[in-house]
Amino acid sequence: MRLRLAQVEEDDQLDITPMIDVIFLLVLFFMVTSTFIEEAKVFKMILPRAETPTTVAREDADSISLTVDGQLFFRQGSAKEEEIPDLSSLVERLQTQGSPRPVIVRCDARCEYRRFVEIKNALRQAGVETVFEEVEVSHASQ
Repeated sequence: MRLRLAQVEEDDQLDITPMIDVIFLLVLFFMVTSTFIEEAKVFKMILPRAETPTTVAREDADSISLTVDGQLFFRQGSAKEEEIPDLSSLVERLQTQGSPRPVIVRCDARCEYRRFVEIKNALRQAGVETVFEEVEVSHASQ
């Protein structure tokens, strides 16, 4: 007579429902927080360096971005940046908006300096008196 040993089958399944819940919450958290990232840094630019920069609140100023390939982008306050075809359309737009706000100009350091001067002249023509150039802070003490 042969004895059979009772084989006990264990249920070795892992309940992954709590792990899925945690992953879902993490994804949701990163989706919500990523919308608050500043959109001004969309263009990868190498900014010129400055020893003593002046700070300006972005909400109080409009901004113009000039990429290395010559594209111009304009943003009013905290609105979304939009491409503008040329400087004359920018001048018309600034003149129609009434009293001009300060403007921050972001030019890639690889751009021709002539383009920056053209932008400043167009802003002066539109009546903008306060123009700031966005720069990267240089740490000379290092």
